[in-house]
Amino acid sequence: MLKKHQHNAHELGVVLDLSISNPFLHDVVASQTNKNYWLVGVTGMKIQEIKHILDEFPMDLNEQIYLYDIQNARVILHEAYKIHPSKKARFQKIGFWSNSSRLQISNGEIWDRRADLEGIEFKIATLYSPPYITAMIPINKSSYGVPENYALTGMLADVFANLKEILNFTFVVTKPQDGHYGVVNNDRKTWTGMVGMLQNKDIDMAVTDFTVTVERSLVISFTEPITQIYHSLFIKNPTGTPHYTAYIEPLHWMVWLTLAFFIFFIPLILYLSARFYGYGSHTANRRELTLGKCYAFIAGILTSARAWDNAPSPLKARLAFFSLLVGGTLVFWHWEAMLISYLSSRVIVLPFETLRGMSIVFWTVELTSIFTNAILYA
Repeated sequence: MLKKHQHNAHELGVVLDLSISNPFLHDVVASQTNKNYWLVGVTGMKIQEIKHILDEFPMDLNEQIYLYDIQNARVILHEAYKIHPSKKARFQKIGFWSNSSRLQISNGEIWDRRADLEGIEFKIATLYSPPYITAMIPINKSSYGVPENYALTGMLADVFANLKEILNFTFVVTKPQDGHYGVVNNDRKTWTGMVGMLQNKDIDMAVTDFTVTVERSLVISFTEPITQIYHSLFIKNPTGTPHYTAYIEPLHWMVWLTLAFFIFFIPLILYLSARFYGYGSHTANRRELTLGKCYAFIAGILTSARAWDNAPSPLKARLAFFSLLVGGTLVFWHWEAMLISYLSSRVIVLPFETLRGMSIVFWTVELTSIFTNAILYA
C-alpha cells in the first residue's frame, strides 16, 4: 500500500502479490470509501489471468491500484481501474523503473489517462436546492405517471453538463423517494435519502450541496469541496455575560453619584475661580477659559483626553486647576483598572456545554436538511 503524504511523495507501506492476495485485496477494495494506494506484484502471471482477476474486483474510476512486473531488471508499472463497476477492468502500462533511469512515467497524469469515459451512462440523484439546483424539470414519465428522468438547471447543473462534454458520458437524473439528503437509520448502519441510494449502489453519483461529515464519509466518497458554509447557532444572551452595563458595574453607585456631582458643579467652580481670581483684569485671558471650556476640560481629564493648555497664572487658581487635573486622571485610571479586572474575571455560564445538552433548550431546524446534519454531527 502506498500512503500519500503532504509533500506529494508516496511511502511504500505494503507490497502484495496478486496470485496469493486476491481474496484479501478484493475485500479491502470493496469496503474502502477513501481510496488507498496499492502496489501489487504480478510477476510470472499471464495478462489474461490478471485481467480475469481484475474483472471481478469491485473497482471504479478513482482506484489507485498499481501493478508491477519484473522484466530484464526493469520494473514495469501498470495501473488498474474501471470506468464503472459494471464494466471490464482497464489494465494498461504507465511507466517503468530501473536502477539507471529511476521511475519513468510515460503516459501523462492519472486523470489525463482516464479522461475518456467512453459514453457510459451514469445514474445521478439530486434535490431542489438553489442556487446549486434551481429546477428539476420532468422530461419523461413511467406508465404510472412517475418521472423517470429530469432536466436540471442551476450552478451544479451547468458544471455537470460541461463535465459531460469533456469526459464523454451521459446521465439520467432521479431524486430520492423520501426527499432526504441522508441521515443514518436507527440501526446505525443503513441510511436514508441520497446517501442510502449511494450506499445501496442504486445511483452512481449525487449532484447536490452535501455537507461532509465523518459518518457519511464511512459509506460514501466526496469530491473536493467547491464551497465552504459556516453555521452559527444563536441563543439567548446567558446570564452574567458582559454587555453595555459592564462600563458602570465596576464602580459603586455612590461613586457614580459623586462623579455626577463632580462633573456638574466643579466646572462652574473652576470658571468662577479663573474669572475672579485667575486672570484679573485681562479680559482676553478670561475669555480663554469660558464656562463651556471648563466643562470640556473636566470631561477631558475624566476620559484621559488632552488636557488644557492655558492654565491660570495666580497660585490659588493654578493649584485648583492642577488638583482637578490630577484627581480626574486618577479617577479615570482607577475606573479603567477595575473595568479590565471585571471583564477578565467574569465567567460566562452557558445553558449547556455540549450539543447533547441542548435537550433543555428549544430549537428549530428543517428536518433532513444540511442543517440537521450539522447539528447531529457537529
